[in-house]
Amino acid sequence: MVTGRGRRSVAYAFRVQDLGLGNERTVRMISGRVWDEITGLLAGARRVTAAVAYVGEDAAELLPLRSGSSIIVDASEKAVAQGSTAPIALLAWKDAGAVIYSLPGLHAKTIVCERKPTHGNPDPDPFLIVGSANVSANSARRLDECALLTDDLTTLREAFEALTAWKLRAGEPLSREDLVALAALYRTVAGDDPADDRAADDPDRDIPNSDIPDSDAHGVPDDDDPDDHVAATDDAVETDDTAADVPPADTTPAPRPRNLILTSVREDTPSEEAKYEAEVLARDNDLAIADTATVLTPGREYLDYFWLDFDRDYYGDPFPEGATVVATFRNERGQLTKTCSVSPPMRIMSTFRDHQAERTYYYGVVRHSGTDVTYTDLQAAAGGAGRTVNLASEDPAKVFRPGAITAIIGLWGDLVFE
Repeated sequence: MVTGRGRRSVAYAFRVQDLGLGNERTVRMISGRVWDEITGLLAGARRVTAAVAYVGEDAAELLPLRSGSSIIVDASEKAVAQGSTAPIALLAWKDAGAVIYSLPGLHAKTIVCERKPTHGNPDPDPFLIVGSANVSANSARRLDECALLTDDLTTLREAFEALTAWKLRAGEPLSREDLVALAALYRTVAGDDPADDRAADDPDRDIPNSDIPDSDAHGVPDDDDPDDHVAATDDAVETDDTAADVPPADTTPAPRPRNLILTSVREDTPSEEAKYEAEVLARDNDLAIADTATVLTPGREYLDYFWLDFDRDYYGDPFPEGATVVATFRNERGQLTKTCSVSPPMRIMSTFRDHQAERTYYYGVVRHSGTDVTYTDLQAAAGGAGRTVNLASEDPAKVFRPGAITAIIGLWGDLVFE
């Protein structure tokens, strides 16, 4: 719960929407009980993109996230079992429509807020908060924290680039099933006192008789365990000779999507701004752009993108961040025919809204396939699994049935999913 003092600060910040910045000042520091002010500043958010390592049980009150927002946390088994990350807060964000990523080893506290237009400020600048505070009662009530607040556009771009890179490393967003499973691990480390909030923010504190191995939910060794480093080194030596001629990036299985969004899109020339966004994303994430790569290697990850015009009144964003999209590309006349090509599954990592062209661009990671798949192939595969596919209306179609998902991703026989 937010304290009485916190509620007064929240109400004040929400009323005035004042960043405390001006023409002569693009950055200032918040100190002390920082969440008293931060929560209020975020109350006018249209979208929040955050990376905060550890979150407490009341994090959803301190950092309100809704549909369109996303957050990266350390939700490894170790962090959850020690009480550093509370799945109940992640579930609250998930149920509110936010996208949740887990990146073990994350220690950042970074928040980017894109604000809603108001009558007095129809085109508000986004702002960035970077500081020391986790999203927890411990940070909100007990600790003296500090944070820098800025609306400098260059710094904001750098923050967006870092956040996108972390999401790419994190991979698939956490599903509700993932979060429910993590909830069963919360504070299960032997010797931990569930009533002791003071220890919850410190995952490196000494815990006696820990039953949780020093690894995250994906089996990554803890950096502090020398035995893990020795084992990893030994494995590398053993496999180096046998796999030297096989590029790992070409053979590593892709995450199996839990659901798919099918759509048909029209192609023409993207704007220069959209091309620039693609170049920045590709550079910062060490990816080639699929359309400009000299050689496309099957199985290797590339950056690709498609776009939708604003001529349709969708309810919310049809392709939210983290979604896996299979796009059918209409012909030059904008017609959907049996021979129209279908792209391999693409995981959405970023969007760019081009107001001048009234168009939204969706950028994602796709693994190239040497297999040509047509709209007829897509319909047949889905139909064989009991799912009718008709994209003539251009409305996105969601696929949840495991059998239909397996049939569709199986169209690209040279790609491996697990």
